[in-house]
Amino acid sequence: QKLSLILTFTNEIGLSLLKGRLFVLKVILKECFF
Repeated sequence: QKLSLILTFTNEIGLSLLKGRLFVLKVILKECFF
């Protein structure tokens, strides 16, 4: 039970980090091209 909770938690962190990176990439692209 605890293990699945930890896995879900780390998965959420991974997704939020990925979204953050995508957001940063979009901002960088906008800065470069506009």
